[in-house]
Amino acid sequence: KMDDAATAAHPQDARPHALILARGGSKGIPKKNVKPLNGVPLLVYNVKAALASQVFERVVVSSDDAEIRDIAARAGAVPFERDPASGPTRCVS
Repeated sequence: KMDDAATAAHPQDARPHALILARGGSKGIPKKNVKPLNGVPLLVYNVKAALASQVFERVVVSSDDAEIRDIAARAGAVPFERDPASGPTRCVS
């Protein structure tokens, strides 16, 4: 894992971060990000795919929902707590 000092000294070696936006309040399928698909929460498939790509320095999951952030962390992502007001139903990401 690269540390911040190494990245700052050699920015050409820096890798991008993946950002997965996962709202807790879906209107179509409530709590869809935590619903199991073959026994695995749907969100985990996205996190695992991003990690497996080995393209990203970090995989960050931004969510207003504590359960989603917990699942993300257990899947290997960095959870980020965002204000529910910053992710309304008609939000452009």
